[in-house]
Amino acid sequence: MLRDQSGRHLLGGGRVINPFVTGDRRNQASRAIVSAALQWADAAASLAALLAIPCYEVNTVSFQRCFNLESGAAQELYRKADAVLLGSTHKLALPAVRVAHISEQIIDALKTFHRDQPEARGMAARELKAKLSAQISAEAFLILQKDLTEKRLIESGGSFVKLPGHATSFRPIDSARWQKALPRLQKRGAQPFTVRELATELGTSEASTKALLYPRRSNGEVWRITEERFMLGQQVAALAARAAVLAREVGGKGFSAAQYRDAIGTGRNLAIQVLEFFDSIGVTRRNGDLRKTRPDYELVVGSAAPYMPAP
Repeated sequence: MLRDQSGRHLLGGGRVINPFVTGDRRNQASRAIVSAALQWADAAASLAALLAIPCYEVNTVSFQRCFNLESGAAQELYRKADAVLLGSTHKLALPAVRVAHISEQIIDALKTFHRDQPEARGMAARELKAKLSAQISAEAFLILQKDLTEKRLIESGGSFVKLPGHATSFRPIDSARWQKALPRLQKRGAQPFTVRELATELGTSEASTKALLYPRRSNGEVWRITEERFMLGQQVAALAARAAVLAREVGGKGFSAAQYRDAIGTGRNLAIQVLEFFDSIGVTRRNGDLRKTRPDYELVVGSAAPYMPAP
């Protein structure tokens, strides 16, 4: 209800349909469809209307707050509407038939990829998402990818996805050398390495070290962050996750190179090299001296716990 400043005169009134509308005006058409679905006084009817919107994903937290639903009542509504709650937090709800269709598309796309490129370790998650004819947000795709992995319908490693049982083959001597090198490289934390440094640690020539290292770039085990410096894929993912945490901590404007340097505990030059690498592969977006992480950065480098420097 709206009253004048003194509170004595009633100016008007109404009902709030959606208290969670953002200021983004680019999707006015979809906003109107969602608003129309939320105008139903009955929560079940509103949920059915929302689930019927093509490519729409119901935010369960916002929906339950809109209708003041307790968890038990909400769960029953989702069950009756044949909706699938994605992820451990059940934040997103999608029609079960749509989830099944997308899951089938993911598996079919991987089958085709393995048939056409049997030597590849797997398919990049971003490429896999782009192959789907059904639209799905990066957040929902990553949750569904994790769910399918836990059900052992697919396997995920870093930013790559494959079908169970698919394996690339390396020469036994190369696999043995890599297993020898891996613990040493993992201990480097945020410090990249060069071919020469790795060759020295392994006691091999630079040529044989390149032959060991370069094939693993194509399957995401290793990233080349500068012309001469490399990092393990899991370290790159951890550094990207730390950038995402920092972006949330500093708010909407973005973080500086100095803030990121302090967050990962390295020198300024290395922090800038990492950030410029992230800019180039689509993990971060730069605006002047500040950066933000892209919402779908995990599709590029995979998921990992945020990197924390040793105390």
